[in-house]
Amino acid sequence: MKKKLLMVFLVLVFCVEIIFAKINNSFNQVSTGEMRVYFNKSVDINYSRFQQTEKTNIFSKFVQRINSAKYSIDLCFYSISESESFDAVADLLINAYQNGVKIRVIYEADNENTVFQQIKNAGIPIINDRFGNNNGQGLMHNKFVIIDHRDKTSATDDWIWTGSYNLSYNGTFLNAENVIEIQDQALAECYTIEFNEMWGSETDTPNPSQSKFGNRKSDNSPHVFNINGIEVLQFMSPSDNVLKYIVGEIAKAQNSLYFCIFNFTHDQISDVMYQKWMTVDNFKIKGVFDDEQLSSSEYYKMNGTGSQAWNPPADVLLDKETALLHHKYLIIDGNGGPGQPVLITGSYNWSYSAENNNDENILIIKDATIANLYFQEFAARYHNAGGTDNLTYTSIEKMEDKFVPTTTYLYQNYPNPFNYQTIIEISIAVSSEIAVEIFNIAGQRVQRFDLGFRLPGQYQISWDGYNELGDEVAGGIYLYRLNIQNSGKEFEMKKMIYLP
Repeated sequence: MKKKLLMVFLVLVFCVEIIFAKINNSFNQVSTGEMRVYFNKSVDINYSRFQQTEKTNIFSKFVQRINSAKYSIDLCFYSISESESFDAVADLLINAYQNGVKIRVIYEADNENTVFQQIKNAGIPIINDRFGNNNGQGLMHNKFVIIDHRDKTSATDDWIWTGSYNLSYNGTFLNAENVIEIQDQALAECYTIEFNEMWGSETDTPNPSQSKFGNRKSDNSPHVFNINGIEVLQFMSPSDNVLKYIVGEIAKAQNSLYFCIFNFTHDQISDVMYQKWMTVDNFKIKGVFDDEQLSSSEYYKMNGTGSQAWNPPADVLLDKETALLHHKYLIIDGNGGPGQPVLITGSYNWSYSAENNNDENILIIKDATIANLYFQEFAARYHNAGGTDNLTYTSIEKMEDKFVPTTTYLYQNYPNPFNYQTIIEISIAVSSEIAVEIFNIAGQRVQRFDLGFRLPGQYQISWDGYNELGDEVAGGIYLYRLNIQNSGKEFEMKKMIYLP
């Protein structure tokens, strides 16, 4: 009898261990941080540094992403066009809905058409910016999708899709458009908070008394993310003071500002650009404007026209695309010169309406690779518009006046051991894309610092003992390593001790 009880007990312990292992595995899952960038016009891969991008059919990528959904789709789009080609959007969503995927849809009331009616008739819950107590005064101008975030069971299937692209024939085949999609659970939660605020609830049923669009919304979501070692900022308008953060990033630029913009009428953005233009030696500003959106445009004064004309004028051009230059992106310090490469993109035009009235979203991504992918697209738009200047960085400084390391080296951290903060210094002899990775004694990466593309010189990072998820690590021995892309060389790991 005792032996039978012991066997039963051991079986129960074994089963409990399996259950706990499964639970731990689900909690230990982390998002991949994968980022994919799509453009529907030509790109210039001669300007690629790390990886090449290409022209693609953005709608086909959208179809793939929708078809990947297993649990939920939250779709928030300004427009879905009414045409034979894009009745397929309704069919796509209805098919997913009938296969058990939970779907919610938000759209701009001014763009009401039969596509939205088809979606509604299929039983899919759908609202616009005149729902409840909202009057639709501003535009619901977002173009984003959240995939599989509402199931909460896995961090590896949550995707965000956003950019300038509307679901339309023109957006797919004629306009110059861009999209970025990111696999990250925390970012998906941020967009879900915004979606739920407009929806008025966290359920499938929208709540008219709680639904808020435009100026009725509040700044209620996180803004700073560490996505696989890349700092990403996210903001919504009109609640989050988006303009402040765009201006702040421009103010930190050291070398260049390159942009493609559909509508640029906000003086505050051009004013901070002008300050850089006039005060930083050899600073480059290059831009391509859509030639159909020139009412009150900043193009004129930047081009040296009118009472507020820039002198000298900046290298700004009007697009020569077949339809709209519908982009809203800015590349900061992305041409190989000094400074942290940054990419700003989203649905937000640089206008007073976008800042004060419309529902919009932007991402600020501080990563050399992502900035360079957009740089390849910018080069094609700039040259197509008639641009002739060299786009890459050319230094006029005498190198003998600066200390340039002759070897690449990873120094021992200091202080070591540490219990608050430690400094890791690096010498770089060759221009490189570099990162520092920190591992625990079991070989699991706990933190990554991506320094982006760096010219020869000395650099340092600081670590405070927190991992990529923002949690404090346990005390003990940690290893750190210098990672140089495409160097073909393994650099020695060094040890450090953390004392919490």
